[in-house]
Amino acid sequence: VALASLLFSAPDVLLLDEPSNHLDLEATLWLENFLKAYPGTLLLISHERDLLNNVADHIVHLHAGKLTLYPGGYDSFERQRNERLAQQAAARAAQEVQADRLKDYIARNSARASTAKQAQSRAKMLAKMQPIAAVVEDPSLSFDFPDPEELRPPLITLDLASVGYTPGKPVLQRLNLRIDPDDRIALLGRNGNGKTTLARLLAAQLPPMAGEMTATGKMQVGYFTQYQVEEIADGGTPLELMTRAMDGKSPGAIRAQLGRFGFSGNRATSQVGTLSGGERARLALALVTRDAPHLLVLDEPTNHLDIDAREALVQALNMYKGAVILISHDRHMAELVADRLVLVDGGTAKPFDGSIEDYIDFILGRNQPKTDAAGAPVVKQDKKARAAARDAYKALQKAQAEAEKHVSKLQAEIARYDRAMFEPASAAPDLAKLNMSDLSQRRGKLAKELEEAEAAWLAAGEALETPDSDAS
Repeated sequence: VALASLLFSAPDVLLLDEPSNHLDLEATLWLENFLKAYPGTLLLISHERDLLNNVADHIVHLHAGKLTLYPGGYDSFERQRNERLAQQAAARAAQEVQADRLKDYIARNSARASTAKQAQSRAKMLAKMQPIAAVVEDPSLSFDFPDPEELRPPLITLDLASVGYTPGKPVLQRLNLRIDPDDRIALLGRNGNGKTTLARLLAAQLPPMAGEMTATGKMQVGYFTQYQVEEIADGGTPLELMTRAMDGKSPGAIRAQLGRFGFSGNRATSQVGTLSGGERARLALALVTRDAPHLLVLDEPTNHLDIDAREALVQALNMYKGAVILISHDRHMAELVADRLVLVDGGTAKPFDGSIEDYIDFILGRNQPKTDAAGAPVVKQDKKARAAARDAYKALQKAQAEAEKHVSKLQAEIARYDRAMFEPASAAPDLAKLNMSDLSQRRGKLAKELEEAEAAWLAAGEALETPDSDAS
């Protein structure tokens, strides 16, 4: 109500801080369309990738106390930012090589009268060198769900089940649903339709009021809600909370579970009261997955996460070997994670035959119905095809990582040959015995191999960015 009142007051400058939080997908789409047509100036803080892509024409990035302006939407910003980070990393590596050479020269020549002045000159050069900051990996991007033991399908079967809170007044009824160990299901529908009620039934938080619900006896369920983030007690540390939750487990196992979610070393002993919303969300996910659940039920897991953390969560879910039930207004996450869509509406839940894009068209009332030349409804991808796409995406990720490691290895090897050629006194023992001709010839072969490796690395990156490689 407060948001609608503000929007319709039509101010000249509109400032919105996370306006899509606590909105369902339908309301988020309405907001997006409203803001695209808004005639005034808009300053928007949001962690919704699609909202930023479709509404913003510039991105201001705040990092390390500095603001940087990028033209375009979020995807454009991400490409430009990654290019800058790659340039920064390359510049730092080159600077470190130069600094090492200066230090080595100073150490070898300071004591000699004939070269003391040159050594002093290089010492001044080294002192004036402005260090280039390292590209530091953000620990908040750490998600790694433990893989469960294998169970035979199905994990859960609903047969004409009903569920609710008041006897005789079911919220949902006539529920027929089967969940297998490799399922990725997104629950769609407006707020208040019963998505959370269905999630609680599947997580054994609510019993069925009628009908049957059959679940595998050995199945472990991890149930995450956005409210768990706020309910984590401020007293204590992540290590203390996990120790209590994993009672009887070894300190190594407890530390390992925390480390999966970025709470390594001193971060595990920081006070919970000092954690950000995103850090609390990671801690809550670490707690609910401590028993390696076969089924993860996630109710709005992204509300406290920034875009980079959301992307890391998507990748972790796609690597996770258990089943996932997802409720999220972040359609980017639903597109990349879900193999099946279930629409909760009209007091029941039924499969939605189509993609997230089809559902968006459905709720906006456009492009309906989508049919092929024979007049049959078009279903973009069935479950097997979407699962195969996700497996292909994982393979591309692995190929890119291996290609990047190969490039780094070749760069380091070429640097060794450069040192041996231009500073023979500091050459590695295995290269010191080679003459200049041999060094040059071998370096040439490495350079050619590096060129091919870099091409493979770039090709792997481009393959990941193409629409056909999406795990949706």
